Amino acid sequence: MAAKYQVNMVMGVVERSGTNLYSTVIFWDSQGKLQGSHRKSTILHSESPLWSPGETPSTSASASSSLVLPLYATSSAGRIGGLISSDNRLPLLRSMLYERGIQIYCAPTADATKVWKASMTHIAVEGSCFVLSANQFCRQSDYHRYCVEEEEEEKDDAVVSPGGSVIVSPRGEIMEGPRYHGEYVLSTDLDFGEIDRAKAEFGRVGSVWGRTMLVG
Repeated sequence: MAAKYQVNMVMGVVERSGTNLYSTVIFWDSQGKLQGSHRKSTILHSESPLWSPGETPSTSASASSSLVLPLYATSSAGRIGGLISSDNRLPLLRSMLYERGIQIYCAPTADATKVWKASMTHIAVEGSCFVLSANQFCRQSDYHRYCVEEEEEEKDDAVVSPGGSVIVSPRGEIMEGPRYHGEYVLSTDLDFGEIDRAKAEFGRVGSVWGRTMLVG
């Protein structure tokens, strides 16, 4: 699909490796080439019986780990990267992306709360970047029958995950969304000059303070 429509694509998926399941964000370029992926490292207590954590990238400059967060330069859409779900709550991981000059921050999730919207606004301002958060929408009928309790089988139209995708500017302005209770496509034009203006006004995390915070 990425190659057919010549678009860069970022997608949250359930990844299976052996007997382990991971919550993973995957990146494709506009030629349909897989650029890379990142497995969510933070597992909530309610998720721990089923999900496995991915490796956490080291925030120490002296660490031997070669794992780095996903950030990819594109020919038409700037530098694209991001984190999935609750990994976006980790300030040091976000700062690693800011330091490398992220311009389009992607945050796929299944969190439809008002707190998530507030977090996306904060990240956009904090990192002086555009934030695109694709939020899962699904009904009970989208699940296999063995996942549904017998008494719930008559509620196929019940909304399980209500969506809430949103696009936020580097100044923290909501450009599109959030929308709930239905499938839809958000679309808007991004003016990369807004990133420069936001950084000129606020400064940038990749300053001496940002680097000290990462190394320390």
